Amino acid sequence: MEIPGYTYIAHKLVLRPWGAECRFTVKEGDNPDINEAITIPGMDIKEKDLVSLISRRLQSIKDFVEPPLSIDPMEKRVAELEKQVVSLKAENEALIAETEVK
Repeated sequence: MEIPGYTYIAHKLVLRPWGAECRFTVKEGDNPDINEAITIPGMDIKEKDLVSLISRRLQSIKDFVEPPLSIDPMEKRVAELEKQVVSLKAENEALIAETEVK
């Protein structure tokens, strides 16, 4: 089974009293194995549909584990001040060069 972005290890379809489910194990890079279970519409699910459901579950895990990057307000302010320092330094050097020429 091919699951984009992951190394497939194993899966097993299980019929539970509340419905069918798929238990699967995949690996992403050097991270630990991911063992999960998802509800599926039935035991006769096609592989492409199973891959789609597994991929959706893996994406929801990734979204939860990796929150969007946010810049700390203090880091943002430091970056702005560093840009100002570079700009002021360039202006200062230009003024010094202009004064030396005269």
